[in-house]
Amino acid sequence: MNREEIEKHLKEVEPLDKFLTNRGVEISDLHAAMNDKVDYVPEFDYYYDSKEKQTQLAWIDTKYIHAPARSGNNGHSWYNLLFWGVYGLPQNKDANLSTIRFYDLLTNLTKMNFKELKALYEDGNSGLSLYAFNKYIKTGESPIYIGVNDGTHRIILAKVLGVNYVTSKKVYVYEYNPEKHRIYEDLKIIIEKLQSFLKTSKAFNLSDDGEFIKINAKRFTYMGVIFEDINPYTFNKNASEYIEHIAILNKYYSILKEIEIDYNKQINIYKYIPKGILNFMGLAHKDIYLEEIEDNKKLLLKKVKILKALDSK
Repeated sequence: MNREEIEKHLKEVEPLDKFLTNRGVEISDLHAAMNDKVDYVPEFDYYYDSKEKQTQLAWIDTKYIHAPARSGNNGHSWYNLLFWGVYGLPQNKDANLSTIRFYDLLTNLTKMNFKELKALYEDGNSGLSLYAFNKYIKTGESPIYIGVNDGTHRIILAKVLGVNYVTSKKVYVYEYNPEKHRIYEDLKIIIEKLQSFLKTSKAFNLSDDGEFIKINAKRFTYMGVIFEDINPYTFNKNASEYIEHIAILNKYYSILKEIEIDYNKQINIYKYIPKGILNFMGLAHKDIYLEEIEDNKKLLLKKVKILKALDSK
């Protein structure tokens, strides 16, 4: 069968499961692929250190392959990715696939038996040999392989078919760094605490782009950038420098929460002041930036009360 014929066959004659099992694929392997989900972990780039590049031909045990190269397929089962690649994506699903590539690969099962196809996956000279993997190693744990750039559809098919090994021509090895991981987790924790706080705060909120903090009032204020995109490679290279950044964010969180508590438990006496006077006070009262809040907590609370009182006029 050619590409057009296999497409017609799978859609009109023999459904995918039957097509596969009739050609030697074990039902247990299909079920395993239905329950096993792609687990692409971009966080590894933050706290795994580059160790070496291996360029000799390698045989990769497929049970340790957690993801193909395309991160857009994360969270989907290996089986669903093949099924959607053949029959099309459901309206509520999103994946990074090429239908044509799967048809081309499945035609192999009409030209050879299943054992021959599995052998091709293990033959470093065949067209099914893969280009490269990232290999993440951590003492006491099994390695984790994630595809690089090439071979997404071949990896998906190998996982569904129950192929035991695939060959690779390059393996980039990365080693777990517990100290970088600890720093990264500390950074995640304080960012999540700040984000959670600002979602419900009556005194403060974030700009629409989610980057800088302002007083939660109609009048525009700017207190400074509180969340910045952290490039994984920059973090990995300079992880120790983020210890101070974490301490600063923890300080901001503590002070902002303190001001929030005071605002919520105190009566806002400024709401009884005429609007014209409040407008003048709001303009005259200086803005407080993040770097200054430790020494200006009372002034910032006053500014919050003035602007919130103006909102009620």
